[in-house]
Amino acid sequence: MPDEVVADIGRVGYFSRRLAHHAGKVLAVDIDAGLLKLAEKNAPANVRTIQATPDDPKLDAGSVDTVFICDVLHHIENRPAYYARLTKALKSGGRIVVVDFHKKKLPVGPPEAMKLSASR
Repeated sequence: MPDEVVADIGRVGYFSRRLAHHAGKVLAVDIDAGLLKLAEKNAPANVRTIQATPDDPKLDAGSVDTVFICDVLHHIENRPAYYARLTKALKSGGRIVVVDFHKKKLPVGPPEAMKLSASR
C-alpha cells in the first residue's frame, strides 16, 4: 500500500529495496553500521536506515504498519522481549511477518546452524 510504513529488520538492503516499490516508507533496521551504509547507497528515496542495538530495534511507538523479518531470528537472544518492543512499534491493526527456515536439511536456505527449531 502506498501509505504503509514497513520496518525491515536485519539483513537490510535486499528486501528493503524491493519493499520500497510497494510501501510509502521503509525503515531498514540493523545493528551493523556498515550494512546500513550499503543499504543507503542508491536506495530509493523512501528508504530510511535505523541503527538498532541487539535488544532494541529503535522504532518509535505506533510508527509501523508491518514489521518484516527474514532469516534473522536466530540472531536475537531474548525474542519475547524483542517481540514486545516490535509490538509497541506497531500501529493499530499492524502485523509482524516472519520468514524463517526450520532446523532440518533442505535443498535451499542458510546453514543448519542459522535455522530455528521448535525449542530455539
